[in-house]
Amino acid sequence: MNPEEAKRVILDQEDELRHIFEKKMVPREISDRINASLVAPNAFLITGVRRCGKSTLAAQVARQHNYARVNFDDERLSGLKAGDLNNILEAVYTLKGDVDVLVLDEIQVVEGWEMFVSRLRDTKKVLVTGSNSSLLSREFGTRLTGRHLDFTLFPFSFREFVASKGFVYTGTTKSIAEAKRLLEEYMSVGGFPEVQIFGTAVLRSTLDYVILKDIVLRYGIRNERLIFEIARFLLDNSSNEISYNRIKNAFDVPSVHTVADYVRFLEASFLVSTVERFSKKTLTRYTLPKKVYSVDPGLARKDVEHAMENLVYLELRRSGLQPTYYADSNCEVDFVTQDELLQVTYAGDERDIERREVRSLVEVGRKIGQRKLKIITHDAEGEITEGGRRIRLVPLWKYLLRAVEG
Repeated sequence: MNPEEAKRVILDQEDELRHIFEKKMVPREISDRINASLVAPNAFLITGVRRCGKSTLAAQVARQHNYARVNFDDERLSGLKAGDLNNILEAVYTLKGDVDVLVLDEIQVVEGWEMFVSRLRDTKKVLVTGSNSSLLSREFGTRLTGRHLDFTLFPFSFREFVASKGFVYTGTTKSIAEAKRLLEEYMSVGGFPEVQIFGTAVLRSTLDYVILKDIVLRYGIRNERLIFEIARFLLDNSSNEISYNRIKNAFDVPSVHTVADYVRFLEASFLVSTVERFSKKTLTRYTLPKKVYSVDPGLARKDVEHAMENLVYLELRRSGLQPTYYADSNCEVDFVTQDELLQVTYAGDERDIERREVRSLVEVGRKIGQRKLKIITHDAEGEITEGGRRIRLVPLWKYLLRAVEG
């Protein structure tokens, strides 16, 4: 592609983006962290599942500076080679001059893009977005040798979801009732921005698009039906332990290694995440079963208690945590973090909380030396004591709004 053709594409993309910015935009919570990092030339990677708003977020951040944007997920730019990227850059300079921030959307479709970004980041702030964690490939990490910052964007959090509805929590009875109602809606439809406009039909098309674009085509999968079935199985079993052998037998997959590859591909596309079982022995941890979680409640199973657990997992991830879970023959705890143990239960009242869940928290807390214990409930709130340990009860809606005091 020559610079003149590239200029037309960039101008068209700029016009499309202008129409997007004319609409009401929901501020993304992660944008403050990215803005605070844009203090010097560097590469900044924004990754996440497709259609979660990465491109819009990058443009929102960049437009506060002298910037230019190129979206490589455009059929007119398909087939570009690394050698063509300099023509794209020439077109940018012709249109925009010497920009401070350069946004490169989905540039990983161009083979050799890492070297191009590595060269630019010495003098520019380069925001790279991508919907596959191969962005963080070994080659890229080696070429940038630590000189890049990574950010993961998820679909709307509950806070962003209610903001899109114009809701502001005030602590009044009416406000609490509305927060609970909105949580029920959020658990059902999820947080993909387009769902808020076009409805839940977008969820199926998003799932199909991600699997076809980021897995089937990227990895050359021949059995499309199988990867779709395994994806659906994992999403339907969100918040459960999974077994590669069970999946192998259920879907008549020739090898457990093929199952492991497919799960890895689904994780790389951000559709699902797997969580390790807690163990103080690092090597043992890798041989234990794992739990699986969906990237968004709209794609996950719909029974309430598992949906609640999935939401807590996503909230922990948005907070920058990588939780594990605890399970042995006597105790189970849903989430283990460096600071606390969390149990999730569908309890509307303290009396509804099963004693084994409480005992597990206390026992595991003693085993691993964890002091802070918390139970995320449907509606129960307050504090209970078990075995001399204080356990805080927090309603899910309050936890997700971060409206918890102390």
